[in-house]
Amino acid sequence: MADLYKQVSVPIDLYNAVTELGLSKIQTNKAFRFLDLLITDSQRRFGLPYCYVSFSYGLFLTVFNSKYQNFLKPLLHSGIVKCDEVFSSDGQKPHYYKVHKDLSVGEGQVTVQVKYKGLEYNNDTEVVQNALSFIKSLYIPYGELKQALLQKLYDVIHTNYKANHAIKESAVRVFDGKKHYYINTQKAIAKATKLGVTLFEDDGRYFIMDKGEYLKIKTANIKRSYVASIENLRDGNYYASRNHTNNRLDHNLTNMATVLRYVIAEANNLVQVDAVNSQYAILANQMKKEGIKGQFIEDAIGGRLYENVVEGLNLPDRNTGKNGLMKVVFAPIYTPNTLKSGLEKMYPELIRYSDKIKQMKGYNQLAVMLQQHESALYVDSISAELQKMGISCTTIHDSILCRENDRQFVQDFIKQKMKEQDFECQLKAS
Repeated sequence: MADLYKQVSVPIDLYNAVTELGLSKIQTNKAFRFLDLLITDSQRRFGLPYCYVSFSYGLFLTVFNSKYQNFLKPLLHSGIVKCDEVFSSDGQKPHYYKVHKDLSVGEGQVTVQVKYKGLEYNNDTEVVQNALSFIKSLYIPYGELKQALLQKLYDVIHTNYKANHAIKESAVRVFDGKKHYYINTQKAIAKATKLGVTLFEDDGRYFIMDKGEYLKIKTANIKRSYVASIENLRDGNYYASRNHTNNRLDHNLTNMATVLRYVIAEANNLVQVDAVNSQYAILANQMKKEGIKGQFIEDAIGGRLYENVVEGLNLPDRNTGKNGLMKVVFAPIYTPNTLKSGLEKMYPELIRYSDKIKQMKGYNQLAVMLQQHESALYVDSISAELQKMGISCTTIHDSILCRENDRQFVQDFIKQKMKEQDFECQLKAS
């Protein structure tokens, strides 16, 4: 089978540092792939590209091969990548890595083509092939995608970020440019003032940093991510594979910013059909099957969960309620959170059940469990059967992306499949 490629965008200084190592072409390719994974995961988890993220021995073998040290050692010795040097086989704690801060940010970007493991490593080639065929059939409006990028950058710069005394939480988890930690909000404001910077919030994350520096980093990373997504499509680098952890189907459309996907969807008359508050609907159905009753189950299945959280906890908007709920349900049990006591009063059955799962299996396994159930439902059942009936579609994690003229058929079919599996939820299309 032919090799598969994708474009990654890296800062110029990082590109120069790697090319100066004198690695072979193959090892240079792997080095850029590894760096892109670190930066992307750090950005996704923490909002910045230079934070420590885990990368286990097993993951190195899966993504690369047993000779991964051939590129990793030079990256570490040169200081391009740093390792936390903390490892525990008993505690199942892998090494954590990060890209050097000065190399992970910058105005200029270079697009690099890297090879990745494709269909020959996947035992579910029909699902993957269908996703690739669907993506290849789409019209890609490159001019509109560029405008979407420019609008996003404008919005980021002109957003009124909540800062200092406007932050009402009693304690927050902050990043100060070096490390993450929990701190009383008033102490955080005092610390920021002493350092001559600001405590501010961006999409549920809190920072003690110079806001101008943060915005410079954020806009550079948006450019990196958006440009890579656009250039992969322009160059015909279509990719799709099943995630080894949660079985989700990952491809060009799932790995791009939502705003870019909306532009492509509009140009191709596509709609997304999915369950309202899908992950919680899955959890609620599981709890119901175990004989558990409560208001959470009714609200999650009825599609009113986020709205009721906003009303019950007196929160400003739906997005705040959604993010707040996620930070309680999917965080480690003893994570400080001002919303948890309120949620315990609203949904005691949810907190008891989620804490029990996290205590038994590890806090991150609750999300994995729900995502695996979601994949079995949407990828292996609904999407696969729709494609066999000739419906052009693919999955965006917990939704079906299809043509507008197939919307009603797809909605009816999803309802039928969910009824067969005794799964209750509310559907929406967007």
